[in-house]
Amino acid sequence: MRVGLNATCFNGRPSGAKQRFLGLYGELFKIMPDTQFIIFEPRDYSFKFHFHNFQNVKCIKTILPSEGRIKKALLGFLFWPIFLRLQKLDILEGFNLPSISHPNVYTFHTIHDVRSTNNNFSGWEYFIALPLHRRSIHRVNHIITVSHSMKKEIQNLDVSTPITVIYNGISDSYSDDFKNEDILKVKEKFNINDNFFLSVGHFEKRKNYLNLIKTMKLLKDDGFNIPLFIIGNDNGEKKAVLDLVEEFDLIGQVFILSHLSNLEVKVFYSLASLFIFPSLYEGFGIPILEAMSSKTPIVMSDLEVFKELTNEKYVYFDPHDVSSMVEKIKFVLNNPKVTETFRDFGSKRVNDFTFDGLAVQLKSLYDQVKESNHLQ
Repeated sequence: MRVGLNATCFNGRPSGAKQRFLGLYGELFKIMPDTQFIIFEPRDYSFKFHFHNFQNVKCIKTILPSEGRIKKALLGFLFWPIFLRLQKLDILEGFNLPSISHPNVYTFHTIHDVRSTNNNFSGWEYFIALPLHRRSIHRVNHIITVSHSMKKEIQNLDVSTPITVIYNGISDSYSDDFKNEDILKVKEKFNINDNFFLSVGHFEKRKNYLNLIKTMKLLKDDGFNIPLFIIGNDNGEKKAVLDLVEEFDLIGQVFILSHLSNLEVKVFYSLASLFIFPSLYEGFGIPILEAMSSKTPIVMSDLEVFKELTNEKYVYFDPHDVSSMVEKIKFVLNNPKVTETFRDFGSKRVNDFTFDGLAVQLKSLYDQVKESNHLQ
């Protein structure tokens, strides 16, 4: 069986989608050694470094860039029909819009979220995104998505295409990939004290960092002078966050960090007293897994997907209401037994999200297609 993976949306920039691809499919390649996988790369990034040890994986460079939606879509319109005819695939899986398909190939499409169909976050793009999502979903054979909450959202787009949920994952060694000397280096580099808050995610509107800064101002006024570190790269909202930090005189208490290494982020998780996740919208929430793996207490937005991932065992606030955020953070800080409960539960719950276990689920889905289509 020959499986093509359209990985042209990935590049050197870290993202939850890329993390899933490397972790989940790296495990899938191990347990499907008789299947030939072909990774279609963008012209500006290569996966050979990640998967060079697999005899059943081949990387093919395409003419498509990893970024630039319009240019990429136009090039893809000309490129994919001819290119796919030459590949003789049995299964094709894509990870970005617009989806691609071939009449003789069973096609999967993985969807992480549909935030561009929500005009609170996409603006004018909403009018393009909604019909684009519907068309892309209808033209493939099967949708894979990352949570049951997201499955409901996709179904609300009037979708008849079958949908399977396979969670995002995390390496079972995530919190063991650094040493004491690494911790000392990070503490010295960033001047970290023993008690601080942490939030992780790129700087964009849906991450709700402006309300988090307002929350920090109210906490400071109430005598809670605990530092906050926000780790993420800029997606258009970073300047507004920095301006609000300055306006509220929180320089020296709120620290904005970008372009950290994976190891440095892991150390921050391990040292944080509390992880705050204030998002207005998420399709999943990988930082929840990272915090649970690091045995870090979490207080988070009252989102359906967050409750799904945590089995409603944590403390949740209204992300639109700063007073709710303040109240719930204070509650956790003032109840040490609650934080211990979080640590115990999280360290167990995160075992449901290991990449090797999720790869078994994905293999089962591929096997169903292989059997029903009589593939070799």
